Amino acid sequence: MLKALVKSIPVQNYLEIGVDRGEIFYQIEAPLKIAIDPHFNMSKGQRIKNKFLKGHYFFEITSDAFFSTQQSFLKEHPIDLAFVDGLHTYKQCLTDILNCLNYLTPQGYIVVHDVNPPNEVSAYPVKSDRDEMKETNIKDKYKYWTGSWTGDVWKAIAHMRAVRNDLHIFTLDADWGIGIIRWGNPENKVAIPLEDIERADYTFFANHRYELLNLKPSHYFFEFIGQEK
Repeated sequence: MLKALVKSIPVQNYLEIGVDRGEIFYQIEAPLKIAIDPHFNMSKGQRIKNKFLKGHYFFEITSDAFFSTQQSFLKEHPIDLAFVDGLHTYKQCLTDILNCLNYLTPQGYIVVHDVNPPNEVSAYPVKSDRDEMKETNIKDKYKYWTGSWTGDVWKAIAHMRAVRNDLHIFTLDADWGIGIIRWGNPENKVAIPLEDIERADYTFFANHRYELLNLKPSHYFFEFIGQEK
């Protein structure tokens, strides 16, 4: 899907938050690529190779630190495509989206991962990943949990759809939910008060999933791209 967007725009500058080992990052073809992660999960050999990759910039810092220190760099290299897959909490994801929007080109896209949690335990709003979930005995409570964690980033999409009039936002029902954000008129807006979204639990989300996310079938993406050309 990201590759399709790269060909559709096309993308000159690509930014990724939450790179980890770089499985997605290295597959994207763009003249300039920015990787942000407080702890890259890469071998020493890969780190050495990174230094010789033309047009690749690696920032081993938090996304907050990146956006607070790299304003000049971003103004010089505005974002055509951003992939947000960092800390899976509502507030952090919302902050990452808003920071990306500050530098998003008129034709640019922000793609947000893990916005459609499949069950309550996947959507648990912890501040880290599966290790903390194990420590809180969540796995014992929910025997069906597979280890996947989306957190409550769905609230970031719902929040934006409730308050912004200048963004076209929808979510693809694929890979735990892929949020798509671009400049434009909203297709529809969330009519639920923001304070209700902020304090909502998973049951609320499950009952309002389609309304909150503007959820679309996975094949809709290619129809959308075709319409935009």
